[in-house]
Order: sequence, then structure tokens, then C-alpha cells
Amino acid sequence: VALRGKLFVAPPDPPFARYLILGSISPTIVFLASIPMAFVSPTLALLWWLVGSLLAGWALSRRRATPPEDPA
Repeated sequence: VALRGKLFVAPPDPPFARYLILGSISPTIVFLASIPMAFVSPTLALLWWLVGSLLAGWALSRRRATPPEDPA
């Protein structure tokens, strides 16, 4: 919403914008993937939250994206 509404003081470049979007939807992806696992085993779903969150954080940390310069 902030990207489309141009609510940033300094607009981010496309790689950093993708980084922001992926960072915001990764918890949702991990949670949605855990729902079918919960039918098999609730413990498996809880473990997936831990492992999936760590994997998502690791994958995001490997992306090279620099924030825009502060105009102030």
C-alpha cells in the first residue's frame, strides 16, 4: 500500500521494494503452509513455524537490497 500510494519520503528502488514485499508476506506463507500440516500433526505444524521462519529469514538475508538514502 505504501509503495503504490507513494508514501515513502524517498522512493525505494525495485530490488528494495521486492525485499520489503517478500519480508512482509513470508510469515503469511509459512502460516498457510502449516495449516495442512496441522491436520496431520499439530506438533509438526508448530515445528514448521520455527523451521519455516528461520528458512524465510535466511532466504531474505541472502538478498542484496539497499534502502534509499535519507533526504534529510
